Amino acid sequence: LDVTELRFARSRMPATSTQRCASDSYVNNDSVATCILNSNAAGYDYDNSNINNDSVCPYYSESTEYPTVTTPEQCKQYFTQFIALGQAVNVTLYGENYVTGIGHGVINGVRGNCWIMSYEGRKAVIFQVDIRSWSLEITYDTLMYLTNNQNPGGNCFVPDVKIINCTDIPGVG
Repeated sequence: LDVTELRFARSRMPATSTQRCASDSYVNNDSVATCILNSNAAGYDYDNSNINNDSVCPYYSESTEYPTVTTPEQCKQYFTQFIALGQAVNVTLYGENYVTGIGHGVINGVRGNCWIMSYEGRKAVIFQVDIRSWSLEITYDTLMYLTNNQNPGGNCFVPDVKIINCTDIPGVG
């Protein structure tokens, strides 16, 4: 699956991050910003008690969200099923191995969406549990897998990302 065409979040990067990426190509304007692998922020591991069905799926009953979550109940079902797969475990998706994780969103995603990323040949599938941002904060073990155990602080690690249908993930939906 080609994920190279979608690399951007819908929020502006702060000056400190544009300095991190000074030698690399990136986009940073009022409507889009390049996503950068940033941190875990001590909040995106599965045992965090602040990550739960109500915080992940805050939508009112008539809301519909892009691309696949259509009700708060469906969002909660997908979240429960995704978490049950396990933290930073391998799943086969589109014929390739991906490591699971949760965290910030990308592009125009909302809480309850799923997305895939690729960085230097390593792949992850993420369930969005928080805001979308240029700052990709995700599950620590997944982050370390993607960066080959390098701390992303001060670096410009720009993954390729793409929103997917959560039901494409085995065990979800």
